[in-house]
Amino acid sequence: MFRVMRRLRITRASEHSEAVFIWLLIFVLVLQLSACSDSRVTSEQPGPAPHPTANCGTARQDDDYPLAAPAHNNTPAPLAGAPYILYTDLLAGPTHGGENDKGVYLSIFGINFEMPGAAAILGVNVKVFIGGAEVDNYRRLGPAKGRSDISQITVQVGALGNLPAGVELPVQVVVNGTGSNINHTFIIQPGNILFVDNINGDDTTAQKNDVTRPWRHVQTPDSCPLDCATEGGALNPAVIKPGDVIVMRGRGKIWSGLGFDNRFARFHHETGTRPNGIPGNGYITLMAYPGEDVHIVPQPNSFGGIHGINGDGFPGYSKWIVISGLRIEGGDNTVYDGPVNLQAHADHWRVVNNELFNLAAPPDAKSAGISGNGANVDILGNHIHHIGGGTLNHGMYFDTGATDVDVAYNEVENIKQGNLIQTYDNLGTADLNNVNIHHNLLHDGGRYGLNISGGTHSLNVWNNVIYNTAFSGVRFSVQSTPSSNFVFVYNTLYNNNMQLTAVDSNAPVLNDWNLNSGTALIANNIVYAAPLTIPLLSDCYYLDTSDGAAIRIKRNLWFGRARGAPPPQDQDPVGGTDLLDPLFADSLAGKFNLLPGSPAIQQGLLSIPLGIIDDFRETPRPTASAPDVGAYQYTQ
Repeated sequence: MFRVMRRLRITRASEHSEAVFIWLLIFVLVLQLSACSDSRVTSEQPGPAPHPTANCGTARQDDDYPLAAPAHNNTPAPLAGAPYILYTDLLAGPTHGGENDKGVYLSIFGINFEMPGAAAILGVNVKVFIGGAEVDNYRRLGPAKGRSDISQITVQVGALGNLPAGVELPVQVVVNGTGSNINHTFIIQPGNILFVDNINGDDTTAQKNDVTRPWRHVQTPDSCPLDCATEGGALNPAVIKPGDVIVMRGRGKIWSGLGFDNRFARFHHETGTRPNGIPGNGYITLMAYPGEDVHIVPQPNSFGGIHGINGDGFPGYSKWIVISGLRIEGGDNTVYDGPVNLQAHADHWRVVNNELFNLAAPPDAKSAGISGNGANVDILGNHIHHIGGGTLNHGMYFDTGATDVDVAYNEVENIKQGNLIQTYDNLGTADLNNVNIHHNLLHDGGRYGLNISGGTHSLNVWNNVIYNTAFSGVRFSVQSTPSSNFVFVYNTLYNNNMQLTAVDSNAPVLNDWNLNSGTALIANNIVYAAPLTIPLLSDCYYLDTSDGAAIRIKRNLWFGRARGAPPPQDQDPVGGTDLLDPLFADSLAGKFNLLPGSPAIQQGLLSIPLGIIDDFRETPRPTASAPDVGAYQYTQ
């Protein structure tokens, strides 16, 4: 439920120049007569407003910094120079059927897959093993769709020596004889592979596991007005079963059609199940053919791209789904929804290595690159960019009841008027729990970087780079409880809070509601606030316009506003000043790794939660007696 408050709005000079003059006089009086206003912003959408030469708060009287969570990261520490797997698109799939009866295509994402100074040749000096057996054939080695510094290997798994089904088999990349970590696994799960081709396909003659006889459509509309589950194409309940894989071809023709319920495709009567090696179980996967550009543009006046179903009304459907390797637009300004919408209770979805954008979104579309909720949801390695429209159109938006969500290795950028990532219990009925946001590149947003809003109950944020946002890099706007838990550590913020907001006050780091119980820790971050260019903008680094009594701030490096001191709420700021330049490599080019002599080096706390063992680019953390603050560890 939206909360209501009265707001003062600055009048546009082009419409009412006299009103602007009056407002300027009022602000001058405020500067002379009082410290900053403490009025509280309670709406999830707007955010605080201009606050001239603010009173940025006072120091805490205690030194209690409770650790907020047990270790989250159980991944082994990366070894310098060794190949390192970060994630895969599939966790399970068939080893037979499909093209040449060689089974499913699998993409593996990580670092150090290529060899500096030498040619990396798949199958020769770069190999992939599953359960100790080498995969059958190699399809691609190149950059991932998400962060460009992450590599992608795509293989066709093949028989794998007839290893047993239903068992978690370790996946390993071996480069020039050096093996990677083996904590990522693949389960052999029997199923069928269905090819779909919008040039050569024919729904009437299509055959499973035959690349030469593809379907024409991913999905066609239900022909029965009473919802009789008669949709056609490959994605229909008469054809697709748990464990099956739909492979879309990209032959240069844009995909544009209507499936169920006026979407390009919707998982309404279809669902996967937990993979266990028994036929009739497993994920349902919708993926691109290796090396081909599968470009989806929803039809005008439709409701968008690939969507789940509302699990409240249709329990048991639209679960255990994988979306991989696609390029999905939002369509023109008549399309109401976005590229990927999980809807409600979309449990066990994996959205991996997709390019999602929606530049033409209308202001009232309530769209996002990815939106919705579910339990055990993984959003990995996507590139979400150029989301247009109004303030409700975000890069990612996780809503009511989202639980155990992992958002990692994505690039989210150029979100016109929305937030780069938002969490919010929009229905007011179920909290968001254990949302993990890490190793993401988040930049150029028209509102907040991270907007952590009402109903978010537990959230961990680490190893992210957040820069060039109009409002705060991170905003906490939650009514906490004694069990609430928030961790914001090892992040780099740059050039945040660069525009006036519509109401009240703002800063690169902001709390504007009652985060006054539970635990909240902000530590080991770099906050680089560019010099002010707007006279009425707050010059605070951290601002609490309400009651953030539960927030503990320690060992951050603050720079850029030349106030002469860091925020008083930080009990042990790096250097005790805000005059220490962190020495980024090239901030204007988006390069925030540290140069030699940076004051951020070896200045972090060791005793913080989450058990973090790496940095933004997977450098081991720490590399010396103490970790560096910010998203990057210094490397020579």
